[in-house]
Formats: sequence, C-alpha cells, structure tokens
Amino acid sequence: MLRLIAPVIVFAAFTAWSCFITWSQGYWGFLDVAVAGGWQSQVFVDLCLALSLVSVALFRDARQEGIKAWPYLVLFPFLGSIAPLAYVCHRQWRRLRG
Repeated sequence: MLRLIAPVIVFAAFTAWSCFITWSQGYWGFLDVAVAGGWQSQVFVDLCLALSLVSVALFRDARQEGIKAWPYLVLFPFLGSIAPLAYVCHRQWRRLRG
C-alpha cells in the first residue's frame, strides 16, 4: 500500500504546487527561465533531456504492464513531470488491484 500512497502524495503535492505557480505566473512563465541564459538555460535543457529519457522508459514499462502509454506521453510536453507521476500512480494502483 505504501508503494501507492507515496507516489500519490508526491503527485498531489507537486500538482497542487504546479497549479499554483501556473495560476500566479501564467502557463508560459517557464519560458522566461529557458531564455535567461547560463544556468537557467542549462537546467531547462537538462529537464527536457531527462523527460525524454523518462518517456522512453515509461513506454517500455507501460508495454510490460499492459497500460496504454500514449495518454502520458501526450501530456509530457504540457505537464512535465506530472505525467510520469500520474503513470506511476496508475501502475501501482493496477498492481494493487491485482
């Protein structure tokens, strides 16, 4: 059960925080960081690369688990890390069900 509760708590907390940031700064507010140069640009590109690698792993894992990967992969560009967090919650919920 902890394998489900922990990802759900992280998913809920991060999603709530992300919604608050998006509401207060706008959806495209993250682009200010991406074009600022220096470390900000490096971190943004690093995040994009990391999410690309996660999407490959998610696709393979979803195939093994019998879960459709496409909804999560479509959400990646729009929701960032929220999409794989939702996938992990979905996977753990299915495993608990049995």
